[in-house]
Amino acid sequence: KFMVGGLRLYFNGELYNQENKDLFNKVLNYINKNGHTGDYNFDLNGLSLSELYNKYEEEIRRDAETDRERSDHTQRGNGNGYKIIPINSFDEAEQYGEYTSWCVTHMEDQFDSYTDGGKRFYFCLKDGFESVERNDDGAPLNEYGLSMLAVLVDSDGNLCQITTRYNHEYGGENNDGLRSVEQLESILDVNFYKVFKPYTREELHEMGIIPFDEVQELLDSGKEPNEVFDDCDDFSEGFARVILGNKCNYIDENNKLLSNKWFESCGDFYNGFACVKLGQKWNYIDTNGEILSNQWFDVCDCFRDGFACVRLGKKYNYIDKNGEILSNKWFDYCLSFSEGFACVKLGEKWNFIDKNGELVFELWFDGCRDFSEGFACVRLGKKYNYINTNGEILSNQWFDYCDNFHYGVARVKLGEKWNYIDTNGEILSPDQWFDYCDEFSKGFARVNLNDKFNYIDTKGDILSNQWFDYCRNFNDGVAIVKLNNEFIKINTNGEILNK
Repeated sequence: KFMVGGLRLYFNGELYNQENKDLFNKVLNYINKNGHTGDYNFDLNGLSLSELYNKYEEEIRRDAETDRERSDHTQRGNGNGYKIIPINSFDEAEQYGEYTSWCVTHMEDQFDSYTDGGKRFYFCLKDGFESVERNDDGAPLNEYGLSMLAVLVDSDGNLCQITTRYNHEYGGENNDGLRSVEQLESILDVNFYKVFKPYTREELHEMGIIPFDEVQELLDSGKEPNEVFDDCDDFSEGFARVILGNKCNYIDENNKLLSNKWFESCGDFYNGFACVKLGQKWNYIDTNGEILSNQWFDVCDCFRDGFACVRLGKKYNYIDKNGEILSNKWFDYCLSFSEGFACVKLGEKWNFIDKNGELVFELWFDGCRDFSEGFACVRLGKKYNYINTNGEILSNQWFDYCDNFHYGVARVKLGEKWNYIDTNGEILSPDQWFDYCDEFSKGFARVNLNDKFNYIDTKGDILSNQWFDYCRNFNDGVAIVKLNNEFIKINTNGEILNK
């Protein structure tokens, strides 16, 4: 029934490793076993793997405990003719490659992938399995298929998967008739939890694996972070990202873990939140270790001006620090908030959204930039202008290019010439346009005319009567200029100080 949902999760990249495939199997097994199949459509109601697993995580844990109790109270025999062998390395698995197509017996990288994080294989070999001839009648749970079984358990001793000798042929892996502990016990006639034991803590330590539930204990015992983690970043807003195995978390300045969850990826804290990744989905974590939203996203940006841009599928929106989505409308693209507004794209047109989630202007543009000093650069066709927060166009003149406002002025280009515009829409130097001009710094900007250089101030006045061969920006009231192949200094009054 859920093939469509499984394909969506696969193509979204959420089943990218064996651990996530195991989680998905656990969810499907729980849904099927506990009568929840009617709660979902073919696409699993569009939920991500993280959302599905988080919903049933506690129930799955309780089911595992119940199954252990069931197994302990069931009388078992002597193994039903099977030899059950723990496989602790690829070299041990490879010895059986001549009898089966299991990838873990032929490719070391596949073995490492399946056993990542301390999972352990057991091979169950029926007496005389080497001479059992293949006969596909009743496959995969016939004499041939059951003559060799590969059983994978996680570091807590829970069943991950069962694979028959047929491997993927005829549904030989996690087949409906052989996918649970109880089904396996009925074939092998053993107590699963007493026979298929995970690695001990000591064995994991010898393998260089630190179980996640031991991390805080090690830190509390006085271990330094660099002795526990594979990597530890610098602190940002009181927390440092740490990496163990292929998972991430945070520690505070007292070496306390922030979260009980370990993530696939983590960003630095910024404005009180950090982006975290579970599976292939993103969310935010706060400084209390709480996940911000029940909805997990495909992309998360940092918080700026109280909001962060998020993407779900191919659509964008904003989330606030309470975990609320800002707008009822989802957009094709969006930029960060600046001065209370953000650029949003719908179709091929752009507009602005305010912090109430309302579109600001009736007019949609072909392009726009963030607000800066109360104005935003907008484009219609190939021409540029500015708009204020009331939706008023700044200038009657549309330009071929324009920059953001800084220090009350902005660069504009008309044809091949450059100038500046102020917040009243006035051209700073109406009588003289330049071949090029820089942005303002320390009250002055460099301008170029006919391969000569000078400075202009925010009133539009040229600093010096002398035009120079080259000049640098002002620093501490002094600038270095070049005249007649000599470097000299001038001050902010245009006076030459020395050669």
